[in-house]
Amino acid sequence: MKNILKIACILIIPVLSSCPGPKSHDINCTDGFLQIIGVGFAASDFNAAMIVKYKKDNLFDSTIDSGSVTLSIVSSDTCLLWSHSPTLIPGYDYKLWLPAINKTYYITDITQAGQLHRSVPYRDPPVQCVNKMVSCKVNGAELPIDSSKLDLSLYVADMLYLPR
Repeated sequence: MKNILKIACILIIPVLSSCPGPKSHDINCTDGFLQIIGVGFAASDFNAAMIVKYKKDNLFDSTIDSGSVTLSIVSSDTCLLWSHSPTLIPGYDYKLWLPAINKTYYITDITQAGQLHRSVPYRDPPVQCVNKMVSCKVNGAELPIDSSKLDLSLYVADMLYLPR
């Protein structure tokens, strides 16, 4: 009986140890979003401000969602705008309406760089990667996007500096 057990171990252990483990694979990074930072504005400029989300076609006639804007940070002439809904992501057009100063900003053509992360099971800690925003247009003019990430607790945003 001992010999049968020894033979079984000699045959089974090499077979089991030669089985390949999980392979590494590419994971698509999650979509990021744009955080609007108003430069040259007073806090009162954003009273009753609204963001409206539209179908992406530059026609601004197919409303999908809308929401009010609140200020998270005000520092001299710079305001960090926060909208819980809608969030500015690629694939849609947006209108930022500031009735206090009678101004409308049309935000279009938000693009991001699709990124992949190579995951190696049992070796890499879980990684959350976020796609970097590349560009967008405001009222038809392309504005730079600051890709130094703004950490907002659970979210990571690229920043769109909106001039008055």
